Amino acid sequence: MQILNETLSVPSNIHESAIQVYDLLSARLPLDESYFDKDKSEYRITIQHTFKISDITFNEISYVIHTIITNQVKPEEGGILVRLATSSDSMLDKLRIKNINTDTIELFIDIAINPNIDKKIIFNTILFEKETMIKSIAHELKHAYDNQKQKYGSVSQMSNYVTYTNPPNLLPVRNFYLYLYYVHDVESLVRPTEVYSKMRLNDVSKSEFINFLKGNDTYQMLNNILSWNLEDFKKELKEHIPEITEIFQQINNNYQNGTDDEKVNEMLNVIYHTLTHSRVESFKKYITTSPSESFFGFSDEKLSAYNTFVKRVNKYKDNPIEFYKQEEKNLHTIASRILRKIGKLYALAKDSMT
Repeated sequence: MQILNETLSVPSNIHESAIQVYDLLSARLPLDESYFDKDKSEYRITIQHTFKISDITFNEISYVIHTIITNQVKPEEGGILVRLATSSDSMLDKLRIKNINTDTIELFIDIAINPNIDKKIIFNTILFEKETMIKSIAHELKHAYDNQKQKYGSVSQMSNYVTYTNPPNLLPVRNFYLYLYYVHDVESLVRPTEVYSKMRLNDVSKSEFINFLKGNDTYQMLNNILSWNLEDFKKELKEHIPEITEIFQQINNNYQNGTDDEKVNEMLNVIYHTLTHSRVESFKKYITTSPSESFFGFSDEKLSAYNTFVKRVNKYKDNPIEFYKQEEKNLHTIASRILRKIGKLYALAKDSMT
């Protein structure tokens, strides 16, 4: 079974480890009253515990529960689980990102609540959202596992990844960024694991597998990505002309008085150049290792790498439409590949009763 798991891109014991990580936290809840200083929004719990994912051993888990106070959550909604995330240590090594091995996992849990309700509601949220928590923990454990297994990462790839995590507010553009993020190399590696964990939580049999996939949020998202295309993107942008006009007014863009079609085409240019600028700035930040480089720029090997990256990301600066056509192909290719991997999880579903 272990060999089969690895072949299907799901490390052995990762689902069981996710359950352990969740159970260790839930057993410590609710926290003591001393945690609840009125100005405190972050609660840290560190537990010594050894668990193994495939051939990687971890000995400590540090939970960082962060409370987001916002009126966007209604009091009757209680707490809203916003996201889970893990952190990793790295350093620049010969223009590559070197991952630093550690036996500790730091798990960040963001929960949004209304300012008028008791902060202790966050613990009810963790307990109530057990299935979502375990699936998400499995996702984050796979990130931690990948960081240990992959000694080096690409600066250019991570620059793109960071860019995709900071989308604009315009809905069609936010979705476009989300799709780019969802199938990025870092995230595509964890998709089979999150589906597998959900499959195990629901005790899915082989005869139930197809219906399970059709209702699975990861599977549905990948199919949405598979159907994304430039022409529909333009139509979606056209439905947001007032917001686009306001954006153009804010940036003093001359197209604020243009036709709707002109505004959509110009918005495509703005999105492309915004993406490009963010990628370049992220790349610069990754390879900057001294104050002098911040002020005076790079030299020698770094300057060459920087110029090469800038040239590559500006490939479509004179014809941004070609950028979207290429991204459409990339999205479809990668989403199809991930869907094929997810389909192979059928082999890990339990045998159907005869």
